[in-house]
Amino acid sequence: MKKNDTSDIKDYIDGFLEIYERRPIKENSGGTLSVNLLHLFYIIKKLKPSRIIESGVFKGQTTWLINEILPDTKIVGIEPALHQVTYEGKNTKYITTDFLKITNDFIPKEVAKDTLIIFDDHQDAYKRIMHAHKLGFKNFYFDDNYPEFCGMR
Repeated sequence: MKKNDTSDIKDYIDGFLEIYERRPIKENSGGTLSVNLLHLFYIIKKLKPSRIIESGVFKGQTTWLINEILPDTKIVGIEPALHQVTYEGKNTKYITTDFLKITNDFIPKEVAKDTLIIFDDHQDAYKRIMHAHKLGFKNFYFDDNYPEFCGMR
């Protein structure tokens, strides 16, 4: 199988469905839904990152998925409205600081290269990619569930 070959994703569907049935947040409108959770499940299983930054936690469905797949992975959950988080993850440090204000004092470059950043914060992707690259990050996942016709201008 080639490095970027994703033809094996079908081999992961049953495992995902088994975990998804146990999700603690049954109604997650405005958050990550089943199709995107499957993509993320696959990526996390393949990458096995040592750390994950989740920018845009909302209720915590993605944090829960990460805990189910890699229970020992350290997570930084960036969420400006912490009161809406209903699932608090293991090994998760919650902050309200915007990702663009994160420095290598917070995440050293040697750690950044093995970290996955999940952007689900509905912010300018270009600025986030450029900042992440400057800090030494290599792995990004964008999931923005915009309302219909939003973000297309």
